[in-house]
Amino acid sequence: MEANSRFEPVTFKTQIPFKDLHKETELQLTPEARDLSRVLFGQCVINVPRKNPLIVFLDEVLNPFYVFQVYAICVFLWSGYDKYAYLLIALQVLTVALSLYEVLTTNENIIKMARYTCPVEIREKDGFRQVDSS
Repeated sequence: MEANSRFEPVTFKTQIPFKDLHKETELQLTPEARDLSRVLFGQCVINVPRKNPLIVFLDEVLNPFYVFQVYAICVFLWSGYDKYAYLLIALQVLTVALSLYEVLTTNENIIKMARYTCPVEIREKDGFRQVDSS
């Protein structure tokens, strides 16, 4: 195994003064190098997939707790406790519906947060330039 193929963590130079660190970062990328980086790496955007409601529904219904509840409903119906069984059915339908709504709403909020962009300032040799954060 070659010595260069080892993993080495990136470290930050914490011993140097701030003014020296600032001088090191004064050499900014040229616009051509920045454009090349954007072509190579793409925009800074996170694509969060939208969940299919049917898949989310099946995931919720196949939860072991709900499978047990179906078994309990069958036992109540077989034992003659119809009112309890119907009450359990109503509660489970309500719980699954609320859980489905919560998961889909959370997914939509995550998608909105991932698409959020804001203006940022880039320091260049001749001053600052404002660009979109994506």
